[in-house]
Parts: sequence; C-alpha cells; structure tokens
Amino acid sequence: MAKTKISTRIALLALWVLATSGCVVAPIPSSEHEVLAGTQVTAAEVESFTPGMTTKAEVLAKLGNPYTVLEAPPILVYPWTTRWGTAPWLVALPGGGGGGVIDVPEHHVLLVALDDQDRVQLAEVSERLPVDSLREHAHRWAEKHGLCGEQQPEPFAPRMIPPGQAVLYVYRLGSFVDLTNVFVAAIVWQGSLLTELRRNEYAALILPPGSYTVFVSPDAKNPSSSYAQKVASLTVQLQPEEAAFLRVSIPQGGGNVTPRLLLPAPEEALKELSGLTAAW
Repeated sequence: MAKTKISTRIALLALWVLATSGCVVAPIPSSEHEVLAGTQVTAAEVESFTPGMTTKAEVLAKLGNPYTVLEAPPILVYPWTTRWGTAPWLVALPGGGGGGVIDVPEHHVLLVALDDQDRVQLAEVSERLPVDSLREHAHRWAEKHGLCGEQQPEPFAPRMIPPGQAVLYVYRLGSFVDLTNVFVAAIVWQGSLLTELRRNEYAALILPPGSYTVFVSPDAKNPSSSYAQKVASLTVQLQPEEAAFLRVSIPQGGGNVTPRLLLPAPEEALKELSGLTAAW
C-alpha cells in the first residue's frame, strides 16, 4: 500500500511539473522538506487539541487566524507548502533550448472542524493534490469524515442583505477566453482567502460597507509557483444594504495569466450570474 501511494504521488508530481514547465525528468525526492510557504503546524500542536473541549478561541490563540474558513460545515483551514523534491527540466528549441531545476512542492493542510458550540470536533493534517483547490479539499475532507451531508452546488439566487451590511458578488464565467480550471481564481482580502472560483462559479460575500481592495491570484493554492505572483487587484466600494459585482477571468494565450477584473453594471451582472453555481 505504501509503495502504491508513493508511486501515485510521484506520478502526480511529475504531471504537475510537466504542466508548469514543459518537459521533465523524473522528480528527485529530498531528505529535507523545507517549508516554502505558510507556517508548518507540528504534530504536537495538533495533538494538543482535544475534541469536545478545545475551543475555537484556544485554536486561534495557538495558531493565529486561519487562511480561510468554511462556514458549512465550520472548518478552520491552515495550509503550508514544503519542498518534496526537485525536478530537472529541459526544453529543446530550434537552434538551442534551455533547462534548469525547479522545486516540486508538497501541500499540507491542517483542518479543524468545529461543532455548534465552537469547540473542536476533529483536527487533522492532510495532503492536498496540486490540482485541488483549497476549499474543495476541505469540503471533501468534511464529507469523508461524515461532518456534512452530500451537497450539490447551489444555482445562483440573490442573497438577502442583512441590515447595515453589503454583499459583493464575485463570479467567473465559462467563456472560451477564460483559462481552464487548472487555474482557480483565488479572492484574497487582508491576507485571508475569501473564496476560490472555477469557471461558471460565483460567491456572495457578506461584508460591512466600506472600501475594499480585493486581490485575485490565478494560483494561490500553490503559493510557491511562479503563477501565484501574477496577482491583480481592484478597489470596490460597498454601500450599506446594496450589492456590488466583480467579474473575474484568467486570460489564456500569450503566457500572461494575470487575472482580469471588471465591475459590470448590476443589470449586466445579474444576467451573467444566471445559471452559475456557488463555489465552496
């Protein structure tokens, strides 16, 4: 079983390197798994959380704020990335070529599920595949452990805006000019991941009124990749008890995957949102 798991991991890592660099020689495992991004959580820290007793406040005091939070079911998500190994690559071109060595990452996630009293229900470190979005991974983990029922993506429906609040609809269409779902548009504000969008998905973010500078990365789920640095930003003004709309796309062709952001008129946005499904 262990050999099968290792072989599967190497095959997936090889495919990831092939997708991101072009041509690859077999990845070489590393004996020292250096942390490339995020803050590593130790086994002792995880074991210190007692189900039914440790509170959310105690988790936050020990680990700080999570990178993202699932609301249904409530799960605190703490990701980090280590170097699994390295991979030499070579691209042959007419009249020459190029090559080098790149890091092959391994993605870890501490998932802390809370009960209805904001106490730890289950805490576990798991490994996320490079092609999985962070929030999808957390939701599948919750389903695996019976922490939520089987859920289907919800079709778009306007949200009721709580008094004194505002709603920001962020969405991504399934246009042919939008890059494939290997790249997930990650919406980040104040260092926290608000949502991740594949094509044909939307999220409704309930926020206090004010001015927000939203950052969108095409590959925040793989923070050590070069694509994660191609971030776009846009400032959005949210008015009390009103909705604002942000359309996101990741261009394909030409090698530039920096997201494109647009604030469409409400009438146009509502037509485009029709038929989209909610992101996790």
